[in-house]
Amino acid sequence: MTRKKNENFENQAEKKSRLANFPKALFFILAILLFPRVVSAEILTLSDALEMAMKNNLSIQRSQAELEEATAVKKSVRGKFGPSLKVEGNILRWDDSYELDPMDYVVLKPKYASLTQRALDLVLEPIQPIELRSSETRELSLTLMQPITPLFSVYHGYQAGRAGENARTDLFERTRREVAYKTIENYFLLLKVQELERVAQSAVDTISAHVDQAMEFYRAEFIGKNEILTAEVKLANARQMLIRAQSGVALMRSVLANIVGLPVDFDIQVKSVDFEHAKDWNVSLSESRKRALQNRKDLSALTQKAKAAKAVGKISWWNLTPQLAAIGRWQYTEGIMLSQEEERFVGLALKWDLWNWGSNYYEAQAENAKSRQVDIRKREVQNLIRLEVQKCYLAWTSADQRVEASRKAVDQAQENLRIQQLRFKENMATSVDVLDAQTLGVKAKSDHISARYDLLTSIYSLYLAIGESPVLSEEPLKASSLDRAPIGNIDRQAVKESRK
Repeated sequence: MTRKKNENFENQAEKKSRLANFPKALFFILAILLFPRVVSAEILTLSDALEMAMKNNLSIQRSQAELEEATAVKKSVRGKFGPSLKVEGNILRWDDSYELDPMDYVVLKPKYASLTQRALDLVLEPIQPIELRSSETRELSLTLMQPITPLFSVYHGYQAGRAGENARTDLFERTRREVAYKTIENYFLLLKVQELERVAQSAVDTISAHVDQAMEFYRAEFIGKNEILTAEVKLANARQMLIRAQSGVALMRSVLANIVGLPVDFDIQVKSVDFEHAKDWNVSLSESRKRALQNRKDLSALTQKAKAAKAVGKISWWNLTPQLAAIGRWQYTEGIMLSQEEERFVGLALKWDLWNWGSNYYEAQAENAKSRQVDIRKREVQNLIRLEVQKCYLAWTSADQRVEASRKAVDQAQENLRIQQLRFKENMATSVDVLDAQTLGVKAKSDHISARYDLLTSIYSLYLAIGESPVLSEEPLKASSLDRAPIGNIDRQAVKESRK
């Protein structure tokens, strides 16, 4: 009996445990359904981040909607080439019918009024009032109109619409590449601040250990109180640096999550990369500028906008001429006496705004001015592109040199710290000397980390400035469907490590 009670108690406890774990299991299942790549992988790789950004980024979705709008506008204009068919109809219920009585229009002279009235009564008495409009009328008409001279305007309107669609297509591709670059940039920035956080944590630990050792020397009266106070100030500064680094990590996680389409408070984790910096960029500055002017989608979008502006200007000038159209109509009428029940006609319709105080003329002048504005803007963008390429190219060469210099500085700072620590143990150096050596070491490590990630980021910024696709391996990234072939060399070993 006791054994059965124990079994029942265990079964009830197991059921309660299952019920308690049900919300957790439900949350885990929903997380897998909503974010399968993130939950299953735990750590987000660069390829995963790019693929999610291409699917979920709001800037890309907005650009896609703008492209769809431009396509719809072009198709709308194309429909104006053919004839238009318009149907009109109405059924009207009047307050009363409208009748015509012949006697209402007979005027009698007073001298013969009585005799004439009797004669008219004999003649017109059989004639009833004529109903010109019944109390209910019905009308139905079909109008077919084919523009003739307006076809010129329609043609140029279609050319403007097609150029607008091409411009939006170029801007859509440009947006995708910008999002890809921002994803790569912020992915590396997150790795960078994470490494800086580890350096700051290491500095706190190292200085804390030194403070403990300095306290022992102080108790032994080997050093003075001022060195202890200096060490504690250095420790406080290191902790502040760590707090700032931790805040930077949290911020960069939110920024990257927003770019790839995740909630900004999502605790995103990224995969670290071990890399040797890239030195090779086998394209000169002049060649880079030349390729940029050939490949930049924002520049080609301006070219398409210039075509659209010129087409609209031609429309404005053509609207100053007479507009001729062919027209045909069938009409059915019921309830109106003076109208035939069915009527048909075909013909030509002419419309010409002969004089409106120069309104159409100045409208055409305004469109020409807009076209010139686009041409001038195009030349401005060409100059800005040349400057942008030069800026990115110089940033790459600068980062490349900084990596070499900072690597040597790290080795020198580590050796200096080792020597100062040995001298301090032998009471040949002060605590301040050790702390200064530690500060130099932290700065050297931070500079080297910044230089390495700045180098990778500068290479991808060059891809964006030149109008080429960012690449993760020997081929362009398939997940982002960016169709341009890569130029130059990047740190391929880092990419392979990031995909492991």
